Parts: sequence; structure tokens; C-alpha cells
Amino acid sequence: MDKKGRHKNRRVSGMILGFLMIGLGWGETLPTAQASSYTYTPIFTTSLNGQQTATNLYGINNSGEISGMYSGYGIGFIDNNGTFTEVKNPNVGYGLNVRGINSGGAVVGYGIEISTSFFTSFIDNKGTFTIIGVPPGGNSTGDQAFGINKFNAVVGWFANQSTGQETGYEYANGIYTNILPPNTYFKTSVAYGINNSGEIVGNADGYGNGGFLYENGKYSPINLTIPGLLINGVTPRGISGNGDIVGYYDWINQKTLTSGTSGFLDVNGVFTTINVPGATSTRLYGINNAGDIVGNYSSPNSPINSSDGLIGFLATPVSSISATPEPPALVLFGSSLLLLGMVALRRRGLSLKKS
Repeated sequence: MDKKGRHKNRRVSGMILGFLMIGLGWGETLPTAQASSYTYTPIFTTSLNGQQTATNLYGINNSGEISGMYSGYGIGFIDNNGTFTEVKNPNVGYGLNVRGINSGGAVVGYGIEISTSFFTSFIDNKGTFTIIGVPPGGNSTGDQAFGINKFNAVVGWFANQSTGQETGYEYANGIYTNILPPNTYFKTSVAYGINNSGEIVGNADGYGNGGFLYENGKYSPINLTIPGLLINGVTPRGISGNGDIVGYYDWINQKTLTSGTSGFLDVNGVFTTINVPGATSTRLYGINNAGDIVGNYSSPNSPINSSDGLIGFLATPVSSISATPEPPALVLFGSSLLLLGMVALRRRGLSLKKS
């Protein structure tokens, strides 16, 4: 084969290789980046007696509003981007705990009712209070509400006066439904969180590790296993609209016999331990659809003294740059070969015309 023929074959081969690489690689996308770490921000307020005060944080909605209470003072609040508004219930004089918050800014909690000196649960919808009341057969001294969704469905816990048992409940449209997984010790449960799809998370004695998910009338255990650790209990506290669950677990190191409490994130059964750096214990209580998490931690190096030893914090997920669908390196290389082959053929055609 003469020299010109060899060059022609190389150009055609380059074009064919280019087409093959594009065929093999075109349409592939780079993997979407996932949250690899969190930025932890302690949340304080100066609205109580003009002094900086630690907070306990329990809920966060999709707008970033946070519900909680002043650490050790029993005064509830809503934190809207650093502006704290105290929740004041005319029927609840003290011990007011604000727990969950929904997408509309309504909060749920409980406190000591002035007329009876018993715990009572309530919904505060921007200053309009509704007393939830006590389920039939319940005892108001043990009635506590923890979670609320956008439909004002509430979950909590009450003491059954006739049996002495403690039972989780859902309160929706004036109807109470017991939330109690089967085969639990002493028939004891607590419902802590509910999302807009009606999925409920909570804790029940003796039901697996203790944690459960309730959806569509069925209970599923939330079990956690970590090599080298004895898990004493799993307590799910919050669930997002995406179904992501946060909570905490108590553990004992079987080798060192040390113990502690750590937060966890459960995404479709895949658990990630989340601990505030330097904290001796971390508890997670609420999560929104963006993955922002609120909770409390304790630390000997706390930036402020807390009357109950706890500091509220916001954990914001940190992700690497999210990739957009684009051709990978194989595609780019193949495209280059194709382009070079076309240019070579064009030059070959021009040279033939001139000759």
C-alpha cells in the first residue's frame, strides 16, 4: 500500500474510532454529589432577661423556622433566621415546651395548665391556641405532644388511666388513634414525629432496638447494628417529607466499656452517625426536606453555660459541587478523533481539486 493509501486508512480509522467512542459514552452522566459533612452552628438567644441563653432545639420546617425552648427555663419560642418569638399560651402558665413545627409555622407542645396544674398539649397556629385534650381513658398528667404536619395532625404520648400504660397517639381531625407496635414490653410507646405523608416515627420498649416507623397501617422496626458497640436503644425523633429519619442511640463500647449517646441519620435504611465535634453526647430531633437538622449536644467546652448542660445546634449539610449531565472524557476524546478525521478528509478533497 502506498503512503497516500496508508494516510487515508488512518483518517478513516480515526473517524470510525471516534464514532465508536461516542456510541459507547454519549449520554452518560457524572454521579450526583452527596452531603459529605455538616456545618454545626450553636444557636443562642439574648431575648431572655437581656442575657445570652442556651437553647434546646426540637423542630425545623422547610422554611428554616426552628422550634424550641430556652434551656432549662421552660419557655418556648420560634426562631426565624435569628429572630426569636416567645410562644405564650394564656392557659399554660409555666413549663411550656414547644416541640414540633410544620410548614405553615404552627407549633405543637405541652405545658402545665393553670387551672388543673396538669400537663396539657396544644397547637399554636401563629397565636391561635387549640388545646388538644386527652384521648379517651387518658390521664392529663401525662399528656405530651411532640410532632405536627401541615394538616395539623399531631403525634404524642399519653398515660392510660385505667391500665397505667403509656401509649403513643395520633390526633387528626378530632380523632385519636393509638400508635403502639405489636409485642412491645408493657404496651409502652411514644410517637415523636410525623410528616405530611402521615409517616410516623417513635419508640417502643422491646420492639427491636426500640425504634419504629409506622406507615399505611404497618409497623417496621428501626434497628441499628454497629460492630463493637452494644446498642441499648434507638430513638427516632423526626422524619422529613423525603422519609429521612433522625434521632439518637445509646451505646456501650464492648472493648473499653465506655458509653455515650450519638445522633443518627437514616436514609432508606442506611445509617450515618452524626456527632457534634467535641461533644460528649449528641441528640438529633428534627430534619427538613433540605437535610437541615436540629438537635442538642453537651460538651465540657461549651461556649456558654447551660442550666441543663445542653446546647441547641443547627447542622447544615455540606456537599461538593453537584455535577450536571455532560459527556465524560471518553466522549470528548472520541469527538476529537472524529473532528480530526473530518478535517483531514476535507483537506484531502481540496488537494484533489487543485490537482
